[in-house]
Amino acid sequence: MIGDKEVRDIIKSHNTWVSDHEDSWQGIRDAFQDKFWDTKSNTSFHKTITSDAYPIRTQVNRVRPWVQAHGDSIFYRGIKPSVAPDPLVRDDLDDGTHKSIEVLLRAWILRQNLNQITDAAYQMGLMYNAFGLKLGVDSDVKHPVDAAWIEVLPPWECVWDRNDRAGRRPRYMGHVFDEVKATVAHDYKKDLEEREIDISAIQGKRLSDGLSQRESGEAEGAYIRILELYDLTA
Repeated sequence: MIGDKEVRDIIKSHNTWVSDHEDSWQGIRDAFQDKFWDTKSNTSFHKTITSDAYPIRTQVNRVRPWVQAHGDSIFYRGIKPSVAPDPLVRDDLDDGTHKSIEVLLRAWILRQNLNQITDAAYQMGLMYNAFGLKLGVDSDVKHPVDAAWIEVLPPWECVWDRNDRAGRRPRYMGHVFDEVKATVAHDYKKDLEEREIDISAIQGKRLSDGLSQRESGEAEGAYIRILELYDLTA
């Protein structure tokens, strides 16, 4: 079982890792968006290029074509699921069970726009060398096709056990992100009540792009950082 102290150490390690890479990510993202000269990246590469630049600055985007071309070449868009029962439990299943699951899975794929999701995932992988996929279920929705959802996560929101180099026995994995306080109060109401946490007393933060003020109406303290950590040792 992972204790509170280790959770704090996990967050500290994740923040350090993000801090070591964020300048590089920023530079690649800005170049992809035709903002090379306006980037806030502080890497030695960008410092050298910008300091020696001529008064008239031009840019040819070589990042976007490379990313898009590789994404198009490795991604097969005709996604068609195939479900087969495990030999160990095949005799215990009713006839046609796996076919019903296959039909549900096919309907779910069609509704999730997986083409766009996987395109975004491949782009992140090529640009940032990492990405995450998060699968969840909305408990308020009864139909399984509508209840299940999938989301692509950038690497700076992905928390995983980096000591497990082979990826076979991770002790934990998680998702860290900023969320509006009002949304946290609603979505995590049960957890907050069980832990007797008064969210109104928590000092939030304002995102650097000013979205908090526009979306929540609060100039300061509109956002709270959330860590959803899955303890695989429990």
